[in-house]
Amino acid sequence: MSAAIQRIIDAYSFAMDNGDPRTNNWFLIDSLLPSALIMISYLIFIHVGSKVMKHRSPLQLRWLLVPYNFALVLMSAYLCIQIFSAAYEARYSVVCQAVESSEHPWVMKMAKLIWLFYISKIVELLDTVFFILRKKFNQVSFLHCYHHCTIVFNTWMGVKYAPGGQNFLIGLLNSFVHVVMYAYYGLSALGPHMQKYLWWKRHLTQLQLVQFFALLAHMMSALVYNCGYPLWFATIQLLYIISLIILFINFYIKSYQKKQVKMNGKDEDILKKD
Repeated sequence: MSAAIQRIIDAYSFAMDNGDPRTNNWFLIDSLLPSALIMISYLIFIHVGSKVMKHRSPLQLRWLLVPYNFALVLMSAYLCIQIFSAAYEARYSVVCQAVESSEHPWVMKMAKLIWLFYISKIVELLDTVFFILRKKFNQVSFLHCYHHCTIVFNTWMGVKYAPGGQNFLIGLLNSFVHVVMYAYYGLSALGPHMQKYLWWKRHLTQLQLVQFFALLAHMMSALVYNCGYPLWFATIQLLYIISLIILFINFYIKSYQKKQVKMNGKDEDILKKD
């Protein structure tokens, strides 16, 4: 075995052995391997599933999509309310909050909610599975896959190394946004007759961007004030949030701004013909 490989193995062992001792033995947290295998299986399914479904008829999954999406609305609402309640009870600072090291009941409550938030991100991988089975290949974009893959690893790291503290706002805001998002998906799954009530899709993307900018400011405050939240993790999260902002702004421009320009151009053509 080469020295380089041995150093990688030693670094991995060190990282796995130096997580938060309170969460190390929790389901899927002890090692990165289970999460990595889940994500590898996810990517393999995207590749193989797309090829298999290419020459098949799309599956009609309304009977499954409606309860699935509304179940995620309930899960997201539960997480949002409980994280807010735990943060309020513990008098968390919105500016900068350290990761507590005690096993006080409200400290452990927040840690368990951060873990449940991580589990919810694994469940949400089914979004992609359903898109492929319904042959909605355009929905399985780079942004979609990148966000689903990276959020699993990001939330795993949160439970492993920072189950609480500054990390609480990510779970709080993202859960709130997902209440709205899965409500939209659930209503859309009811059928075409619901489309006239779903005019607010554009505002959903705007809400997601507001969320990211709020998290950007929040995580920057951890670096500025250095209140005890792990700086290395705050830096990783900051860079991750910036990547999402760039990708979502690009998506917004392509999906709505350019579409609006095309519509305005068509209107001008009609006026010229008249």
